[in-house]
Amino acid sequence: MPNAEYEIGEKEKHYFTVDLNLGFRRIEIEQDGALVVNEFRLTPFSKTFMFDIGTSEPHHVEITAGLFRPIELNVDGKTVQPLL
Repeated sequence: MPNAEYEIGEKEKHYFTVDLNLGFRRIEIEQDGALVVNEFRLTPFSKTFMFDIGTSEPHHVEITAGLFRPIELNVDGKTVQPLL
């Protein structure tokens, strides 16, 4: 079960899910159901993953996560609240 789910876009919808497993120090990020990040040995420091999405409605997405930091998603520089 993901830790956070996000919906991005008005007319051209995109969906991100973030699963952060602290026990295994692993992060998985899915974009529109496809796995785009599967990283093990996540450090205690935060890390930012960047994506450019959309064609008719382009957006720049940044997802920041760390072992001791809550997940944060920014779209075009603005923080987005998760659906969960």
